Amino acid sequence: MEKYKWLIIKAGLLLFALFIFSMIHWPMIIGLWENKSTLQSYKLKVEEARSWEDVTSRLEQENKLLKTELTALNQKVLKEDVLSGILKIIQSFSQEAGVQIVFLKPRIPHEFEHYQQLTVDLGLEGKYHNVGKYLHLVESSENIMAVQSLEIKTKNMVSRELSINLKISIFLTKR
Repeated sequence: MEKYKWLIIKAGLLLFALFIFSMIHWPMIIGLWENKSTLQSYKLKVEEARSWEDVTSRLEQENKLLKTELTALNQKVLKEDVLSGILKIIQSFSQEAGVQIVFLKPRIPHEFEHYQQLTVDLGLEGKYHNVGKYLHLVESSENIMAVQSLEIKTKNMVSRELSINLKISIFLTKR
């Protein structure tokens, strides 16, 4: 019995030592487990942040592209609005002067540093004084317009109607 007594005491001491060891080191073991899950959580957050950076980067690129396209579209609309306005002015001058527009052909605008020059080829028919009134309206317009070339032909000697081909330049300041 004596022999078993020492074995039982040794087993009890061993169990007690294991109990003490586990009590001392248990928080550390739990901490390692928590650190592992924290590390996994951190890796997930890093991957998520990288994917957000990619999304943000793509959105910024698309935003720049859209801004560029919008600027180009705005400039096109502005040019079309300006050209449309000028054509309306040219037509209103013809009505006021009593001449008829036979053809009207806008040319490609020329860009300069501080201004833009729009040129329009124009064919008119009307009486001498009416043509003179039209040219006066163009030259004295609030818009900066100038007659660049003028070709006059007699259309009908009896009615004294003229056929005129002219080139008008319109100068617009850039904004």
